[in-house]
Amino acid sequence: MLLISNPKAFIAPSLPVLGRRTPTLVLWGAREVPTQAFSRHLRRASGPNLIMSSGTVTVRAGCRDDAHALLVMIQELAEFEKELDQVQMTVETLQRDGWPLPDEVAAGQQVRFETLFAEVGGLVVGFALFFHNYSTWEGVGVYLEDLYVNPEQRGKGVGTALMRAVAQVAQDRGCSRFQWQAIDFNSPAIEYYKNKLGARERMETGDAKWMNFIMNRQQVDSFLSKQTAHKSL
Repeated sequence: MLLISNPKAFIAPSLPVLGRRTPTLVLWGAREVPTQAFSRHLRRASGPNLIMSSGTVTVRAGCRDDAHALLVMIQELAEFEKELDQVQMTVETLQRDGWPLPDEVAAGQQVRFETLFAEVGGLVVGFALFFHNYSTWEGVGVYLEDLYVNPEQRGKGVGTALMRAVAQVAQDRGCSRFQWQAIDFNSPAIEYYKNKLGARERMETGDAKWMNFIMNRQQVDSFLSKQTAHKSL
């Protein structure tokens, strides 16, 4: 079970601006991630990468060497969400989009997301992946795409530490919103968000809910081809 524990107060320094995607919080049901498989891809938290540390949990900014461990955890999270077959991500894409090389930056590549990694005993046990979004009503916000904690480390405050670290980023950068999603069958996560974090479902006047829409690459191509065909008539 993930992170439902009494968190200690954390005070984090401002994160350097790194990059940018609503998270799904997994509380139980995911297959265990063998932390030993990550060991050769890790960097211990120290120096400028250290964000916060309390007890045995350390939160640090991600680095290019974390891409392999990140992909493994993304796949574990997708398996819990019953959509593992939808994951098309690669280590190379994560490295390019999260930590582009100087020549890639020179060619126009931008940093697309930021990551925070939680460590226990020098090994990665969870991550948060986020980026900035923008509201025409309120301005810039932080959008949390994924929040994941290794099953063996849940219930120890790791997830809460990650949430607090991302919230600190939002506060330090003057963001108007800290926003994410939860899959509907993950009722423990929804309960945690509402009752422990104080978050709310996005509802407006008359309890009208905002609905999320998405198009994959093929649907975008199809839409644009239809529009082109329509314009040529």
